[in-house]
Amino acid sequence: MNKYFLVLVITVIISSSSFNCFAAQKTIENKYQEIEMEQDMSPEYLYKIVSKEQWQASASENDVILSPMDKDFIHFATEDQLPHVAKKFWNNMDYIVLKVTSDKLIGRLVYETNPGGTTKYYHLYEGRIPLEAVRDVIAINRSQ
Repeated sequence: MNKYFLVLVITVIISSSSFNCFAAQKTIENKYQEIEMEQDMSPEYLYKIVSKEQWQASASENDVILSPMDKDFIHFATEDQLPHVAKKFWNNMDYIVLKVTSDKLIGRLVYETNPGGTTKYYHLYEGRIPLEAVRDVIAINRSQ
């Protein structure tokens, strides 16, 4: 859940005259601790799938070139999620899997569900993937 949305909701609840302020304070503290724990527990490596063209274009840049799908935030997968994501979005296409060192990412990394979904994924807001964060590159050829 977005931290700022949570604060807004709790602020509205607190302003209600029938709500216990002590309980609201505890709720806020617990939710912040939960969010911070999730963010601190990010895996050492995350995975990003890009097209061959994006990866080739990235060679002359300082950052990985991303698709329009990553406009609002950059989508990442854990190692366990990678096969599902590859099959769902890259089936029968060639692609590049980037193994990325998560602590070298620039931006705000959030572990959350996609709208309407139940599975949590890592999303990088207001960020970028510096080439120095890329630990390994794996080319997958499916179109042949």
